[in-house]
Amino acid sequence: MFFALVLATLTGVQGNLELTEQAVFQAVAPVAEALSLRQTESLFITVEGGHPGGWLVVQTLTKLLSERGTGVTAERTDRTGSQLIVRPMQLGVMYGEIERSWFLGARRMPRSAVCSLAISLLDENGTVVDTWRTDGLIQDTVAPGDRQLFEHRTESWANDTIPAGSGNKVLEPIVVTGVVAALIYLFYSSRAD
Repeated sequence: MFFALVLATLTGVQGNLELTEQAVFQAVAPVAEALSLRQTESLFITVEGGHPGGWLVVQTLTKLLSERGTGVTAERTDRTGSQLIVRPMQLGVMYGEIERSWFLGARRMPRSAVCSLAISLLDENGTVVDTWRTDGLIQDTVAPGDRQLFEHRTESWANDTIPAGSGNKVLEPIVVTGVVAALIYLFYSSRAD
């Protein structure tokens, strides 16, 4: 694991978890800003839906809110003024189809870290004060052969299934080139007669 982390740092390949963290930050930053404008002093965050990556959303929200002067309590108390209910609708990384840039070029795979959240702010009486539907999206491309550099071993929710290879995309140009060459040969050989 250490070797993979060092190699990923040297090659500049970000891990799926780091990419997802950027998407979460992008999604929750407007909510943290809105709560700071409300001058919310303290709140309790609840994650609904049972998504295994909910901890990342809470961690990012807590950091952003603390930086803006809002205290986040670990458990609900009588002194907690508001409650923030977060439901991850989509959270993780999705892979696109593997492609080649040139005839025999390197295989590349689009990768998208997605964070889609539904967030509700409740006051101390349980009344909904505000709601947000917010999204974050970070995209890049990686080589599918570098899987050990970008996939996370313990947080499997941050990984997707790598699509089947692109064998047909190599064979197809060869066949098309052969057909075109045969047509050109036939065209010029028939004119010579």
